[in-house]
Amino acid sequence: MLYTMNIIGTRILRVSFLIHSVQSYYVPADQRIKLLPLTLKCNGITQSYPVTLTSQLFSSVPKRQYALQDINFSLGKSYHPHHDDDEEKTRMRNHFCLLVGRSASGKSSLLRIISGQEKPASGSVLLNDISLYPLSKDVVGDSLKLPTPIIIDSKPDCFDDKHTVLQRIKNSVNESIDDAQVRHCLALKFSKILNLSETQLAGYSSSLSPSGQYLFGLACASVASCHLTIAQGLESSSNNEVVNVYPPIILLDELLDRETSIVAGKVGEGLANLAENGAIIICATHRHQYLLDYADRMLTLSGGTLLKDE
Repeated sequence: MLYTMNIIGTRILRVSFLIHSVQSYYVPADQRIKLLPLTLKCNGITQSYPVTLTSQLFSSVPKRQYALQDINFSLGKSYHPHHDDDEEKTRMRNHFCLLVGRSASGKSSLLRIISGQEKPASGSVLLNDISLYPLSKDVVGDSLKLPTPIIIDSKPDCFDDKHTVLQRIKNSVNESIDDAQVRHCLALKFSKILNLSETQLAGYSSSLSPSGQYLFGLACASVASCHLTIAQGLESSSNNEVVNVYPPIILLDELLDRETSIVAGKVGEGLANLAENGAIIICATHRHQYLLDYADRMLTLSGGTLLKDE
């Protein structure tokens, strides 16, 4: 009897060891993506547009030669200037910035320059101290594997009932990433960060709530922004390989200004989660009060100049 009990006990120990080994070896898909530190700096950004007499006389907003003048700020892995006394709580601050100001203050011009859609008349945009200029957008996004800044100014198209939400997010992954497993892992990573549930991911975008539609759009933009920092992706035989990726840069151009405070608040929670995971978010808005609880910095533009940084 004692011999039998010893055999059973030994087998139980072996099974427990095997289970522990499998659990230790298995890494959930979303955890195979490692997000690296990222900084964004604007140094002396100045932008000018030609101003005609006609535009000055008939424009609904004031026209001036300089849309932006000597804009300087940085975002990313650094500490908020007003919270240096508590390093532990602020190590991931300075990632979510509100950009406020009256119409024609230069908000959209600044977003277009950061995204690479326009080149400034002078000054530079730096990602991890690498200048976007004079490098081309393709060089920055592909060869150096830095993220591509994405501007969002409207809700995504949610009238597709042929593909699930998860499939559409995977289809939005940057086309430079052709490894199916990496695409799947990226989609799950940002879906989880943005609190999209398994039920939502398995359903269609047309059935999402208003806030869910925005979060879906943010997930699509996040995976579109990212590039791999290594040449190869996950191999089918190595399901636990960690892939290094720089977090996304998301630029919102008055995206939530026409929404209710409730919808904006729920989206704000998702944006804050992205920022806590290292993403850089700049939100140009006229309704900054909706997102004050979630952002950690606010820049005020006036007449193309940086009036206040708080």
